[in-house]
Amino acid sequence: MQVTLLDTARIDREWEAIEARLQPALAHDPEFNLTALCGRLLDGSSLIFEVGEGAQGLWVVSISDDDGLVAWTTAIAGQIEGGPKQRLAAMRHAVAALETTLKHAGVKAHRICGRYWGRVLHDYTPFEGARNGLEKVL
Repeated sequence: MQVTLLDTARIDREWEAIEARLQPALAHDPEFNLTALCGRLLDGSSLIFEVGEGAQGLWVVSISDDDGLVAWTTAIAGQIEGGPKQRLAAMRHAVAALETTLKHAGVKAHRICGRYWGRVLHDYTPFEGARNGLEKVL
């Protein structure tokens, strides 16, 4: 599984295509503002990773300074090849690759919420303040 950070030049150049790829994952959240997301991606307060090799997708992470840098998974869009076991393994592999990248960037924790990820992310622990919130200290 390959997880690659998209740079701001590519985001700016390919925003329409990126927006179209993200739209299906965000359609259920009418308050999510893709224009605001584009601004956060271009100013560096959010990051977007392209996931490949066994999956085709985008992974959006917002960075906050909550007593140290914390990465929040904001959106995941795309498809993973294979059946349930292959998709589960691919998701865990992608999360591990993302965690490595975040850790090297000085991020102290990764948080994910919204949909329940506990069956996928066994090494994450619940945290209060967000629906289905899970966290891993990096």
